Amino acid sequence: MRELLNEVLELQLEYSPDNTDAMERRGIIVRQRIPRWIRDRQNELAQNLQDFADEFDVTGKDGTGRKTLVPWVRVFAENQSPNPQNGWYVVYLFRPDGRAVSLCISHGSTTWDGMAFQPRPEAEAAVLMNWSRGEIGAAAAERGFALGVELGSTAQLPRAYERTTAFSKTYNVDEVPDEAELLGDLSDALQLLQVLYAANDRQPGALPRDFLDAAAQINDVINPNRQRRRGQGYGLTAPQRQAVDQRAMAVARQWLDANGFTAIRDVHLHEPCDYRASLGGTNKVVEVKGTTGGPGAILLTKNEVDLHQQSFPNNVLIIVHSIVLAGEAARGGEIEAHYPWQIDEGGLTATAYRYMFPRY
Repeated sequence: MRELLNEVLELQLEYSPDNTDAMERRGIIVRQRIPRWIRDRQNELAQNLQDFADEFDVTGKDGTGRKTLVPWVRVFAENQSPNPQNGWYVVYLFRPDGRAVSLCISHGSTTWDGMAFQPRPEAEAAVLMNWSRGEIGAAAAERGFALGVELGSTAQLPRAYERTTAFSKTYNVDEVPDEAELLGDLSDALQLLQVLYAANDRQPGALPRDFLDAAAQINDVINPNRQRRRGQGYGLTAPQRQAVDQRAMAVARQWLDANGFTAIRDVHLHEPCDYRASLGGTNKVVEVKGTTGGPGAILLTKNEVDLHQQSFPNNVLIIVHSIVLAGEAARGGEIEAHYPWQIDEGGLTATAYRYMFPRY
C-alpha cells in the first residue's frame, strides 16, 4: 500500500487531462490496486462500521473521460453514501502537486444542478462541517486527525474537497508509513465514520432513515436482481413504516379538527391523497407525510404531484415529523402545515423514471 500511494504521488507530477501513459498507470492504481488492497482486508476493516458493516464498499476514481486533478479512493457504507455526491465517507485525496496524500473524513462535495455537478454551497458545507466536528471532534483529535485538509490548489474541485473535509491525516511523499500503520489509521477513520452514520438523524438537513428506506425500495423495484446490502438497524421494518403512517394520519386528523376543517374523509386507500375535507365551504385535498426525521424532504408519487398541482390553491400538505418509534409502536410527532401548498418545480427531484420504448 505504501508503494502504491507513493507511486500515485509521483505520477501526479506528470498530470495531464488526457489519458497519457502516466495517467493510464495512475488510473490502474487508483481504480484497481488500492481498492483491491482494501478489499483484501475487508473482514478487519468492515467491523469498524459496526451496524453498517454489511454495507462496506470501496471505489476509486481518476476521471471519466478527461482525467481529474485530484484522484481519490473512498471507503463507505453503500446505503449511507450511495454516490460520491451524498453522505459521509473516508477518502484518500492526492494533492495535485504530488507532495502528499491525505486520509480524510469527508462529505459529498458537489450537487447536481440539472446540467452539471457544482460545488456544494459554502454555507451548506460549513453547517455540515460544524455538525461533524461537534460529533467526533474530540475522538478525531485523540487519533491524530487534524481539522480540514489542504490540497495546495486553487482549482474549483480541490477547493470544494477542502470545504467538505472535516478531518484528515496527511502523509508526505516518501514519508508514508508502513502497512500496519496505514491499516490502523484507516480503521480509526472508519470508527469515526461509524459515529457519524449512527448520528445521521441528528445531522442538519439529513434525509431521515424512513425516507432513505423508501428510496431504497424504489431502487429494489427498478433493480430486482441487485443484492441489497443493509446493516443492522438501518431502515424501517414494514410494521414500523405502517406505525409511522398511522401515527401521521392520526396527528393530521387532530390538526384538521382543531383548525376548522369539516366533512373530513379518509380517502387514502383509493385516491392519490389522504384526506378530503372542507374549510369555509370550500373543498380541500389533503396530503399527509409522516417521518421519524425532520421536515426537510418528502417522497411523492406522480399522481400526488399531478393532483396537488391541479388542486392548488385548494390543497393542504401536512408533514408530521419527529415521530418517535419504540419497537413497532409510534408516538409523538410535530406538525408542519402548508396551505395552500404550491409545489415548486425546482424542488422536485426525480427518483425514478418509466421509459417507454418507441415502436415503429
